[in-house]
Amino acid sequence: MQGIKLDTREKFENIQIFLNENVNEAFDDAQELINEIIYNLENFDEMLALIPENNTVHVIKEVQNDLLNSIIFACQGFYRNSYMCLRSAIELFMSFLYYYDHQYEFLLWKSDHIDMTWTRLIDNTKGIFNEKFIHVVSGLNLDTEKLKERVQKLYHEMSQSVHGKYSYMQINISEKISYDADVFSGYHKNVMVMIETFRILTYIRFKRELDVKMDKEELSYLNVALKNEVIVNE
Repeated sequence: MQGIKLDTREKFENIQIFLNENVNEAFDDAQELINEIIYNLENFDEMLALIPENNTVHVIKEVQNDLLNSIIFACQGFYRNSYMCLRSAIELFMSFLYYYDHQYEFLLWKSDHIDMTWTRLIDNTKGIFNEKFIHVVSGLNLDTEKLKERVQKLYHEMSQSVHGKYSYMQINISEKISYDADVFSGYHKNVMVMIETFRILTYIRFKRELDVKMDKEELSYLNVALKNEVIVNE
């Protein structure tokens, strides 16, 4: 038994060495892209730290963990796994926004008495794209249809990896577990769109709080991004 344990440990150590080589190759070739992802993720983390906490704080922390794990998987060459993390991140982020204002349902969900559905999260009347509710909490008069379509497209793309669609299998994304410049470039594009989308949605919901606390340069960027993704009715 001792020999088997040692052999297993040695195999895992060899795997770790192999994955570290992939990470080194990723940084050698795409450090600027990785830096950009991390920079924007840190900006998102700082933004979240400014919103009032409630019982849903653990949900948003899980979103942050999913985003970080996704980056790690991508640098290691596990591209399908990286997209699976992004799919989890978008579902949990939308759940966070919903449950933040639905504490009764959150307690039921937390206790596993109800399930959250994607359809409910994006519902125009009951979900987070309820424009009347947005106006009440943020003072914004928005047409959110374009932003909703962007979120749905992201969710669909990330779900392809989770559901095991053939063309999204790891072997079809990259022939082996290794760094692939083209695949990583595509991942960079997707994760950047996702983080920006999260920031826009966070700003829409917590605009009043963030307008007081956020850096003016960041606020300027968010307002430009907001006008690009929704119709702001004056």
